[in-house]
Amino acid sequence: MATNTTLAPHRIEIPFPLIAVGFSSSENSQQLARFLCILGFDLHQQDAPRGLDAVLDTYRKTTMLVYSPVGSSVAADVVDMLEAAYRSPPVIVVTDRVDMGQYHDLMGRGVADYFAESEDSEYIARAVEWIARTRSA
Repeated sequence: MATNTTLAPHRIEIPFPLIAVGFSSSENSQQLARFLCILGFDLHQQDAPRGLDAVLDTYRKTTMLVYSPVGSSVAADVVDMLEAAYRSPPVIVVTDRVDMGQYHDLMGRGVADYFAESEDSEYIARAVEWIARTRSA
C-alpha cells in the first residue's frame, strides 16, 4: 500500500462510524484500516458479512467499507445483504488488485467506489471521506 508522504493528513470528523468488513484478511488492508483510524475515522470492524444486519440496526447512518480480494464474494455478499434488508448505505470496495469483471459487476450493482489496496492511502481516505459526507444513508 502506497502512503503519500508529501501531504500532511488532515483530521477527519464524520459524526458516524464506518462499517469495515473483511479488513483483517491481509496486512495491506490492516494498514489501510489503521491509517483511516489515525485520520479520525471511527471504524466498526467486522470480519465477515454475517451479522451485518444487526450492526446496521445499531447505526442509523453509515458508510460500508469492504475488503474483497479478487475471487472472493465478500463485496457481493454485502451488497446482497443490503438489498435483502432494503438498506442503502454507500459501499466502497477495496481489493488486492483490480479485476475489471469484478469492478463492472459491483459498480453495476451500485457500489460507490472501487480501489486496489495498492493505491495511495491518502487518495482512498479522501474518497471515503467525500462519499461518507455526501452519500451516507
